[in-house]
Amino acid sequence: PPVENREYLSFWHCVSGIFKNKYLWIDQIATLLDALGNGMLDMKTVLLIYTWRETGLIFSLCEILYKISGNPGEFLAPWIRKRFQFKQLIIFKYIVCAIRNGVYILAILFLGNTHILCGVAIYIAMFLSNILESAVGLSQSDNNIRVTDYQMYISGERFEAYQGVVGWFTGPLSALISLIIPLMFYRVGFTSDWDVLFIADVRVKCMIIGLAFDMAGYLLMSLPYMFFWDYTDEKHAFIMEELKKRAESFEEDDNNQTYSSEITENSVISSASTE
Repeated sequence: PPVENREYLSFWHCVSGIFKNKYLWIDQIATLLDALGNGMLDMKTVLLIYTWRETGLIFSLCEILYKISGNPGEFLAPWIRKRFQFKQLIIFKYIVCAIRNGVYILAILFLGNTHILCGVAIYIAMFLSNILESAVGLSQSDNNIRVTDYQMYISGERFEAYQGVVGWFTGPLSALISLIIPLMFYRVGFTSDWDVLFIADVRVKCMIIGLAFDMAGYLLMSLPYMFFWDYTDEKHAFIMEELKKRAESFEEDDNNQTYSSEITENSVISSASTE
């Protein structure tokens, strides 16, 4: 509605409307579970700098190749999104990430004695995973808009500025969970001195610990979407049609009200002229 016709909504009214949006809660729970991987080492950095000891041309080429590996997935993302539901894509992404971490761990355990072969296996898994993950990135951005559309449907307002209040409850838990990996790193000898990663024994332990917790996080993140997410494309189409009807009805009522006001005003003017 026009600004002059909007009514004031209290803070707690907006917050209560946000709390009714179950899809925001599902997203926030997944974000909370993702905290299991917070603090892990960047595999690309550990591989190139601390395992292969590369900082020159090979390092630059590997970085560039990895960055452009996501381009095919991003290019095909609109086509993929039209053919698959968001639920399928997000679960697929988390399963791919978990499998990728599993490949990392297997490569470290069984190929760790040959740094080059182990690194090649890890880099290939990293490269392929980035291609697949990038194809899902667009669907996540699109889903954020659809969740806001659902908020409009149930509350009559989008409440975009208040969506972060769900994090009031998960934020403290996320901070605590994020301490798990750093504490485990401390126990195996990794501190603020990153040079200890040049020691193979410390590096391998840190990599496996981080990857194991991160893999568990990805598997757990898929569960809320697998069992509770029912926001399909068909449901979103119904919601948008309903919102369109509401907008048309509101516009019609507004026009009728304006027309009635004009008639009343003309009647008053006519009476005054007659007198």
